Amino acid sequence: LLYGAAFILLVLVGGRLQAARLIPGLLATEWLLVLAPVVLWLRAARVDLGSGLGLTTPHPRALLGALLAGASAWYLVAALVEPLMQRVLPVPKEVVEQLARLVGHRPLAVEVLVMAVTPAICEEALFRGALLRGFEARLGRVTTVVLTAVLFGLFHLSVYRLVPATLLGVALGVVALRCGSLWPAILFHAVNNTALVVLAHYGRAERMVADFRLVIVAAVTFAAGLLLLGGRNRQKDVDPV
Repeated sequence: LLYGAAFILLVLVGGRLQAARLIPGLLATEWLLVLAPVVLWLRAARVDLGSGLGLTTPHPRALLGALLAGASAWYLVAALVEPLMQRVLPVPKEVVEQLARLVGHRPLAVEVLVMAVTPAICEEALFRGALLRGFEARLGRVTTVVLTAVLFGLFHLSVYRLVPATLLGVALGVVALRCGSLWPAILFHAVNNTALVVLAHYGRAERMVADFRLVIVAAVTFAAGLLLLGGRNRQKDVDPV
């Protein structure tokens, strides 16, 4: 029900807000249509936000691991997944041009805040916060990671982004469960998005060519990041934020 409410608000209201004024519309979509329903839902269920979202203090090593994994995940997707997607389901030229118009016309800091940091906070609160923690107790960890990842992919409302977003959702679910905290998942998501926004801002996204050596470096960095996440925090060992 929570996911359905957020999805309907995104489709019926979010698009109109963004069409009217892009930047305010994007901010309103994330904070009012994605995050606000999560907060209201948990309040109505009388669930503490800290425990309901997993806002526990992670180990610094977990944050470093999330940083490394997020800094390399985008390149692995761009180099390995998207070329395959282009063969199976090529992105139309008009869609590429439409996405290009979204970035590069405002200060980089504004674009990072609106298109990287804000989605990381609000979407992670929904998917790796309320949904993941709610599903885990009933479905088990593997099913929970896959289910939340698929819902995350569908939430992007694009057949061209479905597979990349779903794979990213799997990685984010693993991060959240291994750490027992939402903060590393937020950091991973924000770093991943920031890399893409920066590339698009400077017009490098379309001209980027996959390099086998960089793929190896990215894969090793990503694996090292996951290893640094360590085991899951226990509630008694951390304090709610």
